[in-house]
Amino acid sequence: MKISAHTFITNPLSTGYYVYLPAIQSFLDSADEVVVVDGGTTDGSLERLSGLRGAEKLRIISNEFSHWGAGDLWERPQFAVSREIGYRNCTGDWAICFESDHILPKCAKEDLRGVLEELNGSGLLYSFPLRRCRDGDLHPDLKKRKWWCLNKQLIEASDGNIVWGVHTTGGNERPVSADESCSFADPETGVEKPYWKGGYFPQDGTLRIRLDVYDHFFFTEQQMRSKLQRFENMRARWDGRPPKILVPDQRAYDLISPEELLRSGEHSPVFVTHFRNYLAETGQKHPDIFGLRRYRKKSWWHLILGWR
Repeated sequence: MKISAHTFITNPLSTGYYVYLPAIQSFLDSADEVVVVDGGTTDGSLERLSGLRGAEKLRIISNEFSHWGAGDLWERPQFAVSREIGYRNCTGDWAICFESDHILPKCAKEDLRGVLEELNGSGLLYSFPLRRCRDGDLHPDLKKRKWWCLNKQLIEASDGNIVWGVHTTGGNERPVSADESCSFADPETGVEKPYWKGGYFPQDGTLRIRLDVYDHFFFTEQQMRSKLQRFENMRARWDGRPPKILVPDQRAYDLISPEELLRSGEHSPVFVTHFRNYLAETGQKHPDIFGLRRYRKKSWWHLILGWR
């Protein structure tokens, strides 16, 4: 049995997604193949991948369909296009989709193959339970089941009709039924990019293997504001409305020391190693990044959305 995993990145080093390195490393340690779909990276992030352990198992896909529009010229269906490119380039019996800030813990390395072997002849689509990093610790996320493991061999054998697309009414990308073929023109290059719409494909269960989610751990305030504004501009174009101008986050916070975070023992060794590398590379002993912020008081809005 062969296990593939896929993700996509676009300039993660310059935009704050330093955690892409331990995330991809964790899947290189556990899967037989990792497909990275490149959105047009220019900041040296792809070159860093060659230094990872097991880099010979990496496959990087970079073409006119995978590249995002420059600057703020993002289109919402591109998420689905990038996921589908990764999924279609997976050659394993299983295709695991992970975000570039999701880490497969060391304890899951030995369990993953056994769990998937047990399920190999049964369902088509399984979700992962998540733990999310907040205030320096990892906490179970009891609501979201967004990241998926697809039995690709069984899907192709049974014509399961699962693709990565968007719901017929819009929304975020996820596995859907291939009901309607659509396309959009890339705002920068004009390339016509096909994507699918359909109803959300029902999952067959939840794996007992968890993913650790680090969200915007390494983001600075400026990087976070830039990302959120880009996403707001993208959503506004998709919704056909003027974009809102987002205001800075004014909540008071204290900084957790890196030593305190590392003493918790909650974090996977692959994250700890790369976090230490980050501190050494930046020369910061106590950086002001979101993963080290402990807010003194959370607003109702942030509590509802599950933000830090």
